[in-house]
Amino acid sequence: NADFVARAPEEIIEENRERREAEAARLVKIEEALARLDSE
Repeated sequence: NADFVARAPEEIIEENRERREAEAARLVKIEEALARLDSE
């Protein structure tokens, strides 16, 4: 959200970026696990 980024303190923005990256990596792992299950 551009309005949030414009008003939020930098440390909050960085924390949310890190959380988003961690969740994206978690999603990749889940998708890979699902693909392995589908191929069995």
